[in-house]
Amino acid sequence: MVITNMQKWILSGILIIYFVFTSGLVFELTKSESVDKLDTPYSSRLSAERTGIVGVFTEDDIACAEWLAINTDGESPIYADINGFLLLTGHIEPYTQLQEPIVGKIDMSSRGYIFLTEWNIRHDKMVLHSGQSGFRVYAEFPEAIQEQDVIFKSGAAVIYR
Repeated sequence: MVITNMQKWILSGILIIYFVFTSGLVFELTKSESVDKLDTPYSSRLSAERTGIVGVFTEDDIACAEWLAINTDGESPIYADINGFLLLTGHIEPYTQLQEPIVGKIDMSSRGYIFLTEWNIRHDKMVLHSGQSGFRVYAEFPEAIQEQDVIFKSGAAVIYR
């Protein structure tokens, strides 16, 4: 089978278009924030900081996680969005204290801790697991968070009690 120059150009064109869409480049160029369904494939490398689809942590986020690991009573629940939750799993064992971040799960009536990363504060939202692998949903902070006491702060990262 002989491949002509025209067939090479067509195949190359198809592969380039395929790469542009699947690399997350189109998602980033269009500034899409649709991470709750598969509209346009995203790239965690290109879009992580802007969309929060994966955690990009600062030294202040880590300082808060370390503070929680040292200063909590081991029984009070700790609430965070999905990225804060994943950061905390590297600092707090056993994980029974951590509350899995699912939409609507933060119960402000119980005593516990709320950890917000610098990304949460900067973008004024939380990133939660949608229930489907690889997909996320955004949620606003619970209204009652304004009434909570700040017990530790490092940079913009904050822990409420």
